[in-house]
Amino acid sequence: MRYLIIFVLFIAPHANAIVIRHDVDDKEYRELGEQYAASVAYIRGGGCATTLISPEWLLTAAHCVAERERSITKATHLGVEYPIESIIVHPQFDLANDKVHDIALIQLKRPILNGLPAKLYTQKNEQGKSVVFVGSGYFGNGLEGITKRNHEQRGATNTIIGTSEIVIKFKFDAPGEASHLEGISGPGDSGGPAFINIGSQLYVAGVSSYQVVNEFEEAHYGVEENYTRVSTYYPWVEFIINK
Repeated sequence: MRYLIIFVLFIAPHANAIVIRHDVDDKEYRELGEQYAASVAYIRGGGCATTLISPEWLLTAAHCVAERERSITKATHLGVEYPIESIIVHPQFDLANDKVHDIALIQLKRPILNGLPAKLYTQKNEQGKSVVFVGSGYFGNGLEGITKRNHEQRGATNTIIGTSEIVIKFKFDAPGEASHLEGISGPGDSGGPAFINIGSQLYVAGVSSYQVVNEFEEAHYGVEENYTRVSTYYPWVEFIINK
C-alpha cells in the first residue's frame, strides 16, 4: 500500500470494493449489489470493475488498464467471459499523475445482450445527489476497516458532497449521520460506478478513482472518496464510441 502526503492529507491507493456500516447486516448490502449486477462487469486479471454503457462498451478507470492493454484480454459479466477488442485510455492520462483524467473505455469483441447499460450522466448538478456504488473485492466496515476479500458483490449508498472539474466527492459518515446503507469503496476493485437513479433510468455519474483518508485510517469512518466526474468526460466517451 502506498501513501502520498500532501500537507495534512493522506491519499490512499486507488480503490473500489465495498466497505459498509458496522451496525447494518451485510445481507442488505449484498442484496443491493445484486440489483445492479446486470450493469457492471469485471476485468479478468485486472482486479477492477467496469460499468456497462452499451452492449459493446465498458467504462472504467485509466489506472486499471494503462500500459496493460495487451495483457487484459477478457471481461466477465454475470459469470460469462467476453473477449476484449480494444482498450482506449484517455489521451491526457499519465501514470505518473494517475489521479487526473482517470478514465478509460473497453470495447468488447461481442456484445453483452443480457445487460442493462447505464447512460452517461451529463449534467453539472451532481452535488447533493444520492448515488449507489457497486463492487466486489476487499470487504470491511467503518469501525474495523478492511477485514477480508471474498469476491461477493455488494452495493452501498452515499451522497455527493462536492465536485471539482474532474472528480465528484463522498464522505464515509458514521452512524447517526449516514444513510441506512452508507458505504464507500475499498482496495481491490477500482473503476466501478457511482450510479444515479432518475425514475426508471440508470445513469453513471462517477468512476472509482482514489481515497483521501485525511487524519483517519483507510476504509474507516471519516475518509473521503473521489470518483472521476463523468459529466466532464462524456464528450470524449461519446466521441470514441461514435468514432
